Amino acid sequence: MSTFTCSLTATELLCSSSVFNISLFVRLGDDGMLQYVPSGDVINPAEYVSLGDGTIQACQFLSQNGTVNETTTYSFFRYSSTQTTLSLAGTTLSLASLFITLVCYITFPTLRRLVSNQLIMAFCGTLFVAQCLFLFGGMASSVSQNLCRTLAAFLHFFWLSVFTLSSSIAFDLRRTFGSNKTIRVSTASRKVLSLNIAVATGIPLLIVVISLILSVFVGDDIDLHYGNELACWVGGGKANLVVFGVPVVVLLAFNFFCFMDTISSLMGFTWFFGFVAAFSKHQAVWYIFIILNSLQGVYIFLAFAATRRVFDLWRGLVLEKTVDTSLRDSSLQLRDRSTSSYVQKTST
Repeated sequence: MSTFTCSLTATELLCSSSVFNISLFVRLGDDGMLQYVPSGDVINPAEYVSLGDGTIQACQFLSQNGTVNETTTYSFFRYSSTQTTLSLAGTTLSLASLFITLVCYITFPTLRRLVSNQLIMAFCGTLFVAQCLFLFGGMASSVSQNLCRTLAAFLHFFWLSVFTLSSSIAFDLRRTFGSNKTIRVSTASRKVLSLNIAVATGIPLLIVVISLILSVFVGDDIDLHYGNELACWVGGGKANLVVFGVPVVVLLAFNFFCFMDTISSLMGFTWFFGFVAAFSKHQAVWYIFIILNSLQGVYIFLAFAATRRVFDLWRGLVLEKTVDTSLRDSSLQLRDRSTSSYVQKTST
């Protein structure tokens, strides 16, 4: 039988609690998180204590008749140690892929000639920042609650910006190619680009500001908060569904209408698994979400940088530098020979 240990005592639980048999729980990884088998609810070490007699006292998540309490908190990003490692590996690979993609677009002006090309650059940069913040979000919750709340608000803004920028890309692609795939002129107009960026950042900013105001004044009533001891994200689950899930669904529907084969549709589909995992509490679905969501930068790299066109541009650049180096070396050798010949004639 598994043994569950905890540094807390029953009197230190800051919640209404009940006593459960430990056989009803399974351990998730090595960080002390437990899953209640009958309902799938997950509790962390701060929410239970071991009583030493084959039972634990845990914060109440069931109603008196033993069914799942309607006030159960639906939690996002409460990863086990294995899930955390998997997320870290995928996010690191994603960040490297995004960095390479940005280098390609910065190196070759021809890749950023159109409005949609420059929006893709902005999209990559925003996703890079969002995933960096997400990567360090787990650390912030243990450092400072104020830092965690601030980070949660920025995460909310940047992830919404990722989807609004994807919608801007989808709209510009539709404007460029039209409903019949007839190509129109779409040069990188600074005015059009600025308008797209303003809309893509203004909408998330408005949503985040309203959410922050609501969390301060009526957050306890509607279960809306930014960051807690578990994760630096928007909570609780139902509030997250409203302030993040609903905007994402609307933006994905817009993307599908504008240009249904854009990469953003695939990216949005990964978040579908996140909401399903949070509300269904099935750990297998969390693994699907973690794998798909942490590798988003890889999808972008494969779609926009790992192409024949980009490969030819890099090959041309390398060949050009090689030719320039060869010509410069040949010129130096010729000059050295001329100088040596002149010296010999002079000495004679």
